[in-house]
Amino acid sequence: MPSIGRMLEYVSATAAWLRRISAAVMSTAVLLAVGVLLPFHAPAAQTPAQTQGVVTQAGFEGLHIMRGTPEYVKTPLGRLHVWSLGTGPAVILLHQGPLFSVEFARIQPLLAAQGFRAIAVDIPGFGFSERPDHALTGEEYADGLKAMLDHFGIKQAAVAGTHTGATVALAFAAHHPERTSCLVLQSVPVYSPEEFEERVNAPAPDTRIYGDGRQIAAWWQRTVGKYDHLQGSPETMQWLMIGTLLSGDFNWYGETTGRTFVSRAYDSVQGIKQVKARTLLMSVGGDHLEDSVRRARQLRPDFERIDIPEQAGLLTFDHPQLWADTVGGFIRRACPRGPKG
Repeated sequence: MPSIGRMLEYVSATAAWLRRISAAVMSTAVLLAVGVLLPFHAPAAQTPAQTQGVVTQAGFEGLHIMRGTPEYVKTPLGRLHVWSLGTGPAVILLHQGPLFSVEFARIQPLLAAQGFRAIAVDIPGFGFSERPDHALTGEEYADGLKAMLDHFGIKQAAVAGTHTGATVALAFAAHHPERTSCLVLQSVPVYSPEEFEERVNAPAPDTRIYGDGRQIAAWWQRTVGKYDHLQGSPETMQWLMIGTLLSGDFNWYGETTGRTFVSRAYDSVQGIKQVKARTLLMSVGGDHLEDSVRRARQLRPDFERIDIPEQAGLLTFDHPQLWADTVGGFIRRACPRGPKG
């Protein structure tokens, strides 16, 4: 018969085990409520700005929203994850952070219908691409894309990017002009010296995990508060949150500043001066990088420019037809025979 001491130890261990199970169940419930229900049913105590937004009527598609063929491509930066759809001249699509190739999920079928091969890339460290083992330079990003084109046997391609993706597209066009037929830059970051210094030294986001799931609610409300136009698209918000979770800790390689972000470390001014390809600058009303687009145009008045009025949600995800028509039309006009694949 076990001693009283052993029995007490058993009871104590059992109680601790039950507490852990209870905490896990509670944390799971909170995460589900915050990550799934919050976008569709905000508490009454929240402010009007926090409760605005269009409620999605259909279920969340998840990655089933992606069409085409996924593939991993070996590059000097590690394995790049890409989605390819369509046949014809190649158009490389580069997303903004913290999103990944899903930003172009609704655009790829539209470009494919226009006769293009739309290749959406997960930039290294985002989505399902491997994280490099050091902070990359713009030139290294460019060389990684070149290796991807080599893999597919594409001699020349049109390259389009948004925000962070625009910086990567710019670096590619500047350093591999012979492989770039056309260039589309939506909201390309071109910072003033003061903005550059501020962003380079900005602290990395807090990616700690809390047992009650508070980090999900905090991220959601912080993002909505920062970007008012996203209030009209809870689905876009959900994808931004998923992209953030996939990327993990942005404080890569032990660094503590924004230098790990190519858009904060690459000299876009010099890149813009070096570009030889026909280029379209796109600005979107209400975007915090409108001033950057104006600076880019001042540097290169020969670049074409289009100003799109402010749209609810994310232009690429929530207004794909407008984006595809604008970009596809430019590529057909600027590259009469199309980018060579």
